[in-house]
Amino acid sequence: MFTEMSTFFLAGALLVFAATRAEATDTADPMDRCNVVWDSPSGNSSGSMPIGNGDVGMNVWVDQNGDLLGLISKTDAWGAGGDLLKVGRVRITLSPSPFAKGQPFRQELKLRQGMIEITGGAAPAATVAKVWVDANRPVIRVECDGPQPCDISAQIEVWRTEKRPFQAPDTVVEGKDRVSWYHRNEDSVWPASMKQQGLALFMAKMTDPLLNRTFGAALVGVGLEKKDARTLKSSKPAKSHGISIYPLTGQTPTPQVWLDQLEKTIQAADAVDLAKARAEHVQWWNDFWNRSWVRIRGNEAAETVTRAYTLQRWVSACAGRGSFPIKFNGSIFTVENWDGGGGDPDFRLWGGAYWWQNTRLPYWPMLASGDYDMMRPMFSMYVNTLELAKERNRISYGCQGAFLPETMTFYGLWQDGDYGASHETKKTGDADSRWIHWIWSSGLDLSMMMLDYYDHTQDDKFVKDQLLPWADAMVLYFDTRFKRDAAGKLVIDLTQSIETYQT
Repeated sequence: MFTEMSTFFLAGALLVFAATRAEATDTADPMDRCNVVWDSPSGNSSGSMPIGNGDVGMNVWVDQNGDLLGLISKTDAWGAGGDLLKVGRVRITLSPSPFAKGQPFRQELKLRQGMIEITGGAAPAATVAKVWVDANRPVIRVECDGPQPCDISAQIEVWRTEKRPFQAPDTVVEGKDRVSWYHRNEDSVWPASMKQQGLALFMAKMTDPLLNRTFGAALVGVGLEKKDARTLKSSKPAKSHGISIYPLTGQTPTPQVWLDQLEKTIQAADAVDLAKARAEHVQWWNDFWNRSWVRIRGNEAAETVTRAYTLQRWVSACAGRGSFPIKFNGSIFTVENWDGGGGDPDFRLWGGAYWWQNTRLPYWPMLASGDYDMMRPMFSMYVNTLELAKERNRISYGCQGAFLPETMTFYGLWQDGDYGASHETKKTGDADSRWIHWIWSSGLDLSMMMLDYYDHTQDDKFVKDQLLPWADAMVLYFDTRFKRDAAGKLVIDLTQSIETYQT
């Protein structure tokens, strides 16, 4: 089980590249050798390319009809049940379509530029669509250019249409010359989870992290008119079209406050000239790739290792600069489960919690690559749960300090399914799951990573604000909970190593 789960992030995130149908040409830039090139449209979202700016992400593909689709995601789009959900899906249609099956087709992930380029039709009459998520602003850009005028439409596709337990339907906003929609948490699993885990008295000191969390986006197009509540359409054929998508998450008292924040987000993103923003975006990615690289040349195996490392770093950069750490089980790039075992794009194996044994895996290499900016969201999330963890120790074990639960929500609780529903016959703090209930070493592991981070950065403020408070709490837990033998050594009982030695 451990092997399967620990490799899921790597295998799942790179799955979209496994079906590469044409190799990128060899050029003077060694980065281009790692680009991914497809020569035909995809069957479904499993054949999509991930792209993002560290917080906003999108799975991009062209279907057999020639429509360009994007599954939009965000690192802080948490649903009322504590799961990381999608923001929505957008379908873009050109008429006549240059991308329809049977025509010359090329879709290339251009790593150096941080964008996906899709070419349809034969040169010199080819149409090119460029998709990029601004590395410096929360906006997705889709730019289409062709030799002949064409019409374009952009439509949102909503699948959360009915009320479910801990899930309200999405709201499509009426009015204005744009398409806007949002998902709002009208309830929350947090109060029940706090009570279940023996922390009801601590609720007054916290704010429900899920209730009223609202996430969605606005869809805007240059020269596009609103056809209906979910669709924009070009007013007349043109050779060039531009579409922008502005995702936003906020925990607001009312939907209107969120809509007001969305308006400000749009204005701020558009305050910078598009050409200037595009150039700054490309520069960010160029600087990122020049910061560090691993390139092995020689036989085919060497090329494969180089490409796999580069693409994994791409996926991490696309999702590693947001409000929360990279999710080990698919990051922000989960798609519909086409094998019959899942469901809509919100489905995620192993749930919404962070599992430390897997979460840590993409982060240790960031020290060597100098990707310190991507490590900070992970440190911050765990440090922000310290006070709750200390209260849990006081109530459950009568000790001081804190430990890191192996399966932890972003707000610090055990994952409900692992913790269990009944705790009448055991200590409040022990999880029911035999796979993880006595793992105490995770917090020490994170402490070591923090120490290594400081060795690399010499960031004294980080030591004061995060490293020392965290490490002190982890050490204090062992010192005050477990007894010592006659030789003064700690006797840590009960305990286990990751998911082994279950009882």
